[in-house]
Amino acid sequence: HTGRAHAHSKENLSPHFCRIHLRNRDADWETLPMPRPLQGLAMVAHGDYVYRIGGLEALNAPDEDERLRSIAEVARFHVDAQVWESLPDLPHPRSSPDAVVVGDKLYVLGGWTLTADGDEEWRYKGLVMDLAADELAWQTFEVPFERRALAAATHNGMIYALGGLTSLGEIDRSVSIYDPATGKHQEGPKLPGSGMDGFGVSAWHLDGRLFVSGVSGTVLELDTDANTWKEVGQLKQGRFFHRLLPSHDGDLLAVAGASMQGHLTNIERVNLQ
Repeated sequence: HTGRAHAHSKENLSPHFCRIHLRNRDADWETLPMPRPLQGLAMVAHGDYVYRIGGLEALNAPDEDERLRSIAEVARFHVDAQVWESLPDLPHPRSSPDAVVVGDKLYVLGGWTLTADGDEEWRYKGLVMDLAADELAWQTFEVPFERRALAAATHNGMIYALGGLTSLGEIDRSVSIYDPATGKHQEGPKLPGSGMDGFGVSAWHLDGRLFVSGVSGTVLELDTDANTWKEVGQLKQGRFFHRLLPSHDGDLLAVAGASMQGHLTNIERVNLQ
């Protein structure tokens, strides 16, 4: 999404899908094929593919009343062949979720369904697809929350669902932990902060450590022994709806997103050494 906050239209959906070689400091962004512009989608990497799950499209022009619609489409992009392949649709259209891969299984958590008529339905079940199966299909599992604009991450074989916005319009800094081996849930330590903290956060696991950051710019690490979060860094630019991703040399990258002043194009390094 490239326009002002909440200024939704077809023209404000970014038409770009790009990649850059992190080891080559002289590399420029490479434009890749993208079949349709979307926002509020989940994207994960696994094997030779990048998976795109759900999302939101705007059907209106800038001067028209907003008509937003969640989609159920799932596709994967082969990073070498540079081609997209359609996968089974989600059981329901879903936007503003997050997703992770554990082993060969793709998990989708959170989100809601918006219709072009303005109706909304929050998604209270998680989804899982075995990417190694001969026939790909979605299965559902219970989750103890309804949240969107959350972060999902893996840590020690568990799936963490962090923060987000509830169906009551309240920011929730809760952390829910799901054990995919047993199907059981437990609560983790809440994210610290106030105000907008917890909304549109991003999380990543790296070298046995779990990190999360949000609009305040504080980078937090989970302290499992103390069952709390500790500050390990501070971004120069606080941001949300960004992505925390690993660099090639052991640090984290905070990629784009938005600030309270508008959308961002820069990438900031989080030094963890």
